Formats: sequence, C-alpha cells, structure tokens
Amino acid sequence: MPPPVPKVQVQFNQNVTGVPLGGVNVFDRIVPPGATLVSEEDGKFIFPSGGNWVLFLTSPGSIEVSFSAIVA
Repeated sequence: MPPPVPKVQVQFNQNVTGVPLGGVNVFDRIVPPGATLVSEEDGKFIFPSGGNWVLFLTSPGSIEVSFSAIVA
C-alpha cells in the first residue's frame, strides 16, 4: 500500500481586518523586527479529518507594516 497523500488547501489574504473568532488559540509568538524564529513543535498539532489551522500574522498596534515571512 502506498502511504496516504496529504490533501491541503492554502489560502492567503492581505486585507483582513480584526482577528479570527472561535476556535482555540494554541499559542502566540512575538518576533522582533528583523529577527528569525525557528521552532520545532514535535507533533504538537494533530488534526482530525476536516480540521484546519490558521497562521495569523499581525502588526503591533494600529500601524500598517509589510511582512516578509517564510513558513515551512
């Protein structure tokens, strides 16, 4: 048997206002400008069939900033 093939849908929107509602906030990360954050979660996230995950990048305060992020 071949292993199952992951099925994902990646979406992006740069014009979002507010914050996500509902769900569970697993953790927050605050990364200073120009810094790199590397983290190994070691199986922390296990999704049931039909589950989903949101990565929400925001700027501090009401200042509009441009992000440059690589998520692997």
